[in-house]
Amino acid sequence: MKLIYKPLTDKYMVSGTKIVKEGNRTAESCIEIRIKPRAASIFTDFQKVRFTRIINMDSNENTFDSFVKDSANTLNHFELELTSKGEPCHVVNYQDIWKKWMSESDLLNSKYTGDWVKKELELMTTAIGDKSKLFAALLQDFCMNEIYNRNIFTIAFDNKTCSGKREWTETALDGIPVLFIQEYRLKDS
Repeated sequence: MKLIYKPLTDKYMVSGTKIVKEGNRTAESCIEIRIKPRAASIFTDFQKVRFTRIINMDSNENTFDSFVKDSANTLNHFELELTSKGEPCHVVNYQDIWKKWMSESDLLNSKYTGDWVKKELELMTTAIGDKSKLFAALLQDFCMNEIYNRNIFTIAFDNKTCSGKREWTETALDGIPVLFIQEYRLKDS
């Protein structure tokens, strides 16, 4: 059995917890994505879907964590167009995001100080200023990556256990291959 893509008709919420450990320091953030679809176009079968991201960091937030949270506010609301197979094809509200970023980056520059701030803002401006780079970055973001880059519609699920498994290899630093295994469980709710 494989999952069959159908255009979204109801509102959904996807949430995940991301834990990053570096030495003795641990940072945890909870991300919630609210998905609100519009009806698919009768002429092209394409559908526009609005995403709202809510990021909650742990209470041990340092300056960098606070900067990340503040800068992410620019991308809290975005809209993607999906093909008839459910694949994102572009950012619908790109111009609105760019305008918001231009005003937000000035506020961030005045709120935070240090050489690292200027460097981070330049990197983000480069990514947000290019429509295709922004699109790629949105799809690589935690939660969005799980929804749209994991090819869940190609996974063969066992009819009896309603479970499936996917393995893939990614190359880490220094060319070391790392094997990832992800197990899925299908549950109607």
